[in-house]
Amino acid sequence: MINEHTNISSLKKFTRLFFVFFCAMIPSFIAMLIYSDLKWSLGRNLIESVIFSVLIIWVFSLLKNSRFKSIMGYVFFSFFTFCIYVEAVYFLIYQTYFSPSSIFVFLDSNPSEASEFLAFYFSRPLVILTLSTSVVFGLCLRQLSLMSKQFFTIDKSSVFYSFLLMGTLLSFLRFSKYIDYNFPYLFVRSFVLYQMESKELDVYKKNKNGSFKNLHKKSLGAKEISVLVLGESTTKSHLGIYGYQRPTTPLLSSQKNDLALFQDVISPNTYSVACVTKLLTLGNYETPKKTSQGSVIQLANAAQYETFWLSNQRPLGPYESLITKLSFSADHSKFITTAIAGHSKTLDADLLSDLDAVLNESESDKIFIFLHLIGTHHNYEDRYPPSFNIFKGTANSNFESASANEKINHYDNAVLYNDFILNAVIERVKSEDANSFVLYLSDHGEELYNDLDMAGHNEDTPTNSMYEIPFILWQSNKFKDRRNINLDLNKRYMTDDLFHSLADLMAIDSDEVNYQRSIFNDNFKNRPRIILDSIDYDQSFKNKR
Repeated sequence: MINEHTNISSLKKFTRLFFVFFCAMIPSFIAMLIYSDLKWSLGRNLIESVIFSVLIIWVFSLLKNSRFKSIMGYVFFSFFTFCIYVEAVYFLIYQTYFSPSSIFVFLDSNPSEASEFLAFYFSRPLVILTLSTSVVFGLCLRQLSLMSKQFFTIDKSSVFYSFLLMGTLLSFLRFSKYIDYNFPYLFVRSFVLYQMESKELDVYKKNKNGSFKNLHKKSLGAKEISVLVLGESTTKSHLGIYGYQRPTTPLLSSQKNDLALFQDVISPNTYSVACVTKLLTLGNYETPKKTSQGSVIQLANAAQYETFWLSNQRPLGPYESLITKLSFSADHSKFITTAIAGHSKTLDADLLSDLDAVLNESESDKIFIFLHLIGTHHNYEDRYPPSFNIFKGTANSNFESASANEKINHYDNAVLYNDFILNAVIERVKSEDANSFVLYLSDHGEELYNDLDMAGHNEDTPTNSMYEIPFILWQSNKFKDRRNINLDLNKRYMTDDLFHSLADLMAIDSDEVNYQRSIFNDNFKNRPRIILDSIDYDQSFKNKR
């Protein structure tokens, strides 16, 4: 009779504690229900959250009643509420759930970028969610304080069965794949992967020339200047030179006859870390682990180029970001935004003086320059000066709203400024009268209210605009005379093979270089353009346009 009464009392305590946790889920679940289509994924997410709350309560209940347990009650509940809230915020912004790639981006960011991101996506639903969650959180904390002296506690005789229950619930989450909705699980998993990849890229600190076999550099008989300009978040569809209705590229368009405009080039991913670590290294879809086995910077060093890394992107985070680690192989590197901490509004024009210094002061007969722009990364209005605020009013969009017009106008003005920067780079290299080329591309594209009612990029909600990028080559007359590269502008190409294309442009050969993967080579062979692990882009995305 006593045991039965104890069991009933324990059940009541558990139920009361679970009810508090369940209340914390309500604002997030209602927000996702209101601001999205009703899908079974919402139900799966709710089931996962319920099981997650039960697991947290069960772990918490293994502690003995004490002041420490009371404090941990607030900690466990606060952690749970925060996770549910973050999942809902992400869902409201992208209409999908967290994935390892999205958390990977978070790990490679810093607080300044996070605040910029939230400001960019600031909206009424997020305000309502934040306020309602705060109110419910406060009420639940008050209820927890009233329960603190009578928390549900598992006695010693039930510990085995408790672990058996937790194992069963975890197994269900794992095999049903409901665990893929769990933010803490995804975060830990992504953190481990991030640390592993970061450690692999440490090789670029130690070995500047790589380990290329049978390397040979063909002499072009004059000073060589090779320039790679990497943009940021610039989609091909918003460039006037590619047919966009607004004249966003007047300077490039004025010299269109001197440019090779490749028409069918995509990025391998929709976020910078994955893109850049592939396009600058031997890593690609087929062999992703080769990101640590050789970079184009190392290749240029081994071919006796003097190498320069000039960047308008910070070496992010408390440690070096993955992209920054690639720069360690360069003979000279400069990040122009590191001098003034927290300045994310530095304009790309500030790189031009550093480019001038390289061109004027380098005494090498072969130089390779990597220019990393901030390009058209959000916030778009911070990427151009007031004199480039040209496009205003109603923009062409499939989702008409004041917010859409504003962001598209800012984006197009940023593209206009990007046109000015790229033209300035070409003019500077052209004035050197050398054997030179300038290759421009963006790391990935950007969605601008075309297929989705949003601006930005996210691999969890992919669109054509996030993958389709500009790919533009300028060649000096001397370069054209000495090199006869293939300029079939309609080749299907993915930039995870850029290593081989750059090697081809610079007339470098080695066992690691495969000209069948160079867009500039007669031996180029088409390959399936696989994105998102297993999706053929040309069958699933391109053909739906």
